[in-house]
Amino acid sequence: TFFFNLATFSDLTLLEYNLVKYAPSLIATSVVVQALYIITGNGWNDSIEHYSGYSWSQVLPVIQEIQSLHQISLTSSHQTVLEKYKGK
Repeated sequence: TFFFNLATFSDLTLLEYNLVKYAPSLIATSVVVQALYIITGNGWNDSIEHYSGYSWSQVLPVIQEIQSLHQISLTSSHQTVLEKYKGK
């Protein structure tokens, strides 16, 4: 579900020191876009750009880092974030 993806990606970003270089609002926008993409197949739209104030080119690098974090978390021995939302 949208909430599961949103919560999982949000928590993954909290654990990653490498993301401190981005504004929290940019991380939040990227998490929403990634979660929407998984659920609907289309994450980015004009409304998100308008209300977030970020362009696709600003969001894309953060989304790529979130995707990498997610891939690593699936095979990592540290499964805390995934277990937290399991079954919800």
